[in-house]
Amino acid sequence: MLVDRESALEFSTKVFTFVGATRENASIVAAHLIESSEMGLNSHGVIRIPQYVEEIEAGAIKPDATPTLVGERGCRMALDGGQCFGQVAGVTMARKAAALAEKYGVALVTASRFGHTGRLGAYVEILAREGLFGLAATGGSRDTSGNWVAPFGGKEGRLSTNPLAYAFPVAGGEPVVADFATSTTAEGVIRSLRNRGLQAPPGTLRDAAGNPTTDPGALYTKPHGVIEPVGGPHYGYKGTAMAILPAVLALLTADQPEWTPDAGGMAILAIQGGQRFAEEAGWMADYIRASTPLDPGHPVMMPGDRERAATAASRGVNVDPPTWEALLKLADRAKIERPSVVPD
Repeated sequence: MLVDRESALEFSTKVFTFVGATRENASIVAAHLIESSEMGLNSHGVIRIPQYVEEIEAGAIKPDATPTLVGERGCRMALDGGQCFGQVAGVTMARKAAALAEKYGVALVTASRFGHTGRLGAYVEILAREGLFGLAATGGSRDTSGNWVAPFGGKEGRLSTNPLAYAFPVAGGEPVVADFATSTTAEGVIRSLRNRGLQAPPGTLRDAAGNPTTDPGALYTKPHGVIEPVGGPHYGYKGTAMAILPAVLALLTADQPEWTPDAGGMAILAIQGGQRFAEEAGWMADYIRASTPLDPGHPVMMPGDRERAATAASRGVNVDPPTWEALLKLADRAKIERPSVVPD
């Protein structure tokens, strides 16, 4: 189902305000989800709307909450999310990090107690557009429900998909923005494949017994299957090492007064660059893109190029059938107009 972008944005904003979000919070989250879907990142797009509504109604997210300051020392700042939307936490953290980096040249902002973080690349891009190098990381808590990823050689999940993102400015061009799970794929990608009746690529999943599988449904059985770390069955020790990095950075929140073992965390690092930095980064990006492609129809890209191309080519927001049905039910509940479908 292809939905008109502006209609989807207005609908999403109204749904979140219906369940108690402030207009500002609803706008931040709705814009984030729609932008992600347009980029082709359906795992972090409108598929999350029903999930967030359920979490609000279960008391896991407080839709009107915003992060509060719990500690500041020089270039280090700690925030308490107060169970706010993850996107509200991420945007707030990026803005605070930018201000601190302008003053000190470097900044580290940490936060805990917030909802699903969404697309980390959105937050480091804020920093890159301010001329800063940005790094963001988030990791799971002791809550085993989100441990979708098995460590290398293990059968059971012990890690979340623990994403990392970084971005940096490029003189005369768009920032380079990288955002990736430290597992072979994000859980939301598997959810999207399941909803669309598609198979997962080989080497991505194992079922609860530890057998390789391409069935996305294997991740949601009881007991559930697992996602492989980056590197898969042969080189997954590298992916496991990568996955521990965002988990440890997230644990920097453990000394904050509001932290609890079941609270996830996020860390954002901002480092001030300069004109020479941006110029050299631009040269590096151009040099990498100039590599002769193996397939002439698929030029070499820098991180973020694919998503920008998808956005430019987008005619609307793709919605899978189960999500569409859930959105229609929300429209009826909230007594708001259904999103407009783009004609074929």
